[in-house]
Amino acid sequence: MEKILRIKNQDRLRKKVIALESKMRKIMEEKWHGYVWWQLPFKIDKVKDLLEMRAGYLNQMFRATPEEVKRLEDLNNLFLKKADEMRQRSAMLYVATKHQTGSSRCFAMHELSDILFKLTAIMRSIIVSQSA
Repeated sequence: MEKILRIKNQDRLRKKVIALESKMRKIMEEKWHGYVWWQLPFKIDKVKDLLEMRAGYLNQMFRATPEEVKRLEDLNNLFLKKADEMRQRSAMLYVATKHQTGSSRCFAMHELSDILFKLTAIMRSIIVSQSA
């Protein structure tokens, strides 16, 4: 695993992943004395080892940079803030409509639905602007 962490070149990592997948495909396609790979413990162990190595290479390929981590933390904090604002508004609306009946209650529920729709749109626009 330490060897994997030393590789920084994306092309080299990609070639390693492709080579491992090719080895796995070969093991899975061939029969050994009439048995398929999942019927043979030593073949299962080999596939598991190859999968673990593949996971290591893929993790190294998609390792987050400090800038990406900071951007996602900021985005998460913004979502938490908006969700808390939404919770407070929903609570106020619930308290305001708690004793209402009939059409006035229906109007309040429609208003709550409208607020949730707007929050969804706001979060979607935040995601789009942050990913650009």
